[in-house]
Amino acid sequence: RKEDGERSRCIYCREMFNHEDNWRGQCQDAPDPIKRCIYQVSCMLCAESMLYHCMSDSEGDFSDPCSCDTSDDKFCLRWLALIALSFIAPCMCCYLPLRACHQCGEACRCCGGKHKAAG
Repeated sequence: RKEDGERSRCIYCREMFNHEDNWRGQCQDAPDPIKRCIYQVSCMLCAESMLYHCMSDSEGDFSDPCSCDTSDDKFCLRWLALIALSFIAPCMCCYLPLRACHQCGEACRCCGGKHKAAG
């Protein structure tokens, strides 16, 4: 066990952190099994695959499937494609409510990734 007040460097985000202040949701780069489960249960891989194959730029980049950034020139087309895809994979409709629940869990410090010290 690390001493109270001791700081270490996180192996995921490379930031220094205090062990006594290391709660769930502190490290955005750390693995989060609940977030991964939400991603798989809601079939977001289907949405990302569609966006990659149909709406990516020449370098293969595409925007977040559920982004509400209206400055994106493919905003309406992306959302229409997601709505159409949700008829084939209705489990996609669960993504936003599940993510909202997960974000509430992060705010309550019961979900999310934690910093992990090297060694």
